Amino acid sequence: GSAAQRAGQCCATLSALF
Repeated sequence: GSAAQRAGQCCATLSALF
């Protein structure tokens, strides 16, 4: 689902920052 993919992208981005 789009929601799941969006959440994954968000997490990946945040993880990269930290």
